Amino acid sequence: MTTVSNKKKRTNNLFEYIYMVIMVIYMGQMTPVTSRMVSSISGNLFPFLLPIVASVFLWLRRPVSFFHRSFWIVIGLFFFWATLVINYYDSYKNEDLSYYFFLFYSIVIAYLHVQCLGKKFLPLYENVVVILAIISLVFWIWAVVYPTSASFFKQFEPTRYGNNVYFIFNWMDPTKDQNYQGLLRNSGFSWEPGRYSIILVLALLCNIARNGVKVFNFNTIILLIAIGSTLSTTGYTAAIILYIVSFVHHVSFKKSLLFFIFFIPSIVMISRLGFMRDKIEEQIQVETDLHQLEKSFKYNNETTDEGEYVGSLNRFSAIYFEWENMKEHPLLGYGRNPTNSYFYKNVSTNFVLTGGLVKILSQHGVIFGIIIYLMLLFSSFTLSRDFDELSPFALFLTFILFSVSYSIFTTPIFTAFWFYGPFRRRAEKTDKKERHKATLEELLKKERANYQFTP
Repeated sequence: MTTVSNKKKRTNNLFEYIYMVIMVIYMGQMTPVTSRMVSSISGNLFPFLLPIVASVFLWLRRPVSFFHRSFWIVIGLFFFWATLVINYYDSYKNEDLSYYFFLFYSIVIAYLHVQCLGKKFLPLYENVVVILAIISLVFWIWAVVYPTSASFFKQFEPTRYGNNVYFIFNWMDPTKDQNYQGLLRNSGFSWEPGRYSIILVLALLCNIARNGVKVFNFNTIILLIAIGSTLSTTGYTAAIILYIVSFVHHVSFKKSLLFFIFFIPSIVMISRLGFMRDKIEEQIQVETDLHQLEKSFKYNNETTDEGEYVGSLNRFSAIYFEWENMKEHPLLGYGRNPTNSYFYKNVSTNFVLTGGLVKILSQHGVIFGIIIYLMLLFSSFTLSRDFDELSPFALFLTFILFSVSYSIFTTPIFTAFWFYGPFRRRAEKTDKKERHKATLEELLKKERANYQFTP
């Protein structure tokens, strides 16, 4: 009986790892195929159905009830908002409705992640990312040390910035602007290095949640090396802030002050690294020259077919225009379809706005957007209660920093962390109460025993 039970447990563990590998690779969105979890219903059905079928199998192996009050509150809130937006913009075409399909799709998959996996969700995600990071580092080191390996990588399917090696490594082509002074950036299994870096930082958060701030830990070392290889300002900043809040969470005021005295000069030194300085200066130059942006919009609108994608704006430019979108539709937002936005209608149809920080407010309206951020804050506090090593603000601040550069809200794994608080298992919510109740009962029994045998 024990042998059968152990065999079933090993089978479940293997399936969960395979499942998480699928979800993490789709999270990277390296190619149109692995972007099918957040974008298009049309096209080849296999890549669209794969994560859905895998999630159904997860549910069958670890059945959970959908009669969960918080789940239906979240679904109800989004359904009410979506109904108002669809009616307001008269968005009844299949293309329009598909945007809302992926919204609810990500919420349901996120619910299954939290409910079916429970606290195991964090180490499972972390370990899968570490395994894939090791593979990526091997390929990246090979590409850096032996530039002649380019001929090998160019045999594979092209991506936006390089070539897709079996969906586990995206080699960055030196001619496509993803290198610094000849040093290739590591994009891992994602479409570009910055996006890969936030996936790594989230795994680092999981590691800190389980082990605390420990540098001499195998997973930590791999994740830090991988983050370093991305040469990403977003990844570096998020990792630094994560370590700051995690360190301060467990030390006294004096130790915190001493930490900052030594840590701030380190941050200054990192910011003075060539690629960091260049990227910061580039951002400042772009953001202060809106006139040049307007000229670029005008040129592309005149020389490009309507709606054809040309490029995406830099993060701070995107924030500026998302703010304009929010001012145009402060109550309901412009919805999931960007064609309803002020930017698309009045500025350019040929650019997309990156980043999700203000996008949450501009898409969903100010009031509902604030509610969504409050759910994230609640999840951040809940995660800290479940994992004492993690600061109550760690998840919240990390996701805010991610959102400056990338839109992460409806990518199922990110969504699972975002709604970790509302979706957490009821049993786990009552664990502490049950333990407290059991302790009181034991004390009462002892008191009765003492009373009965006292001479």
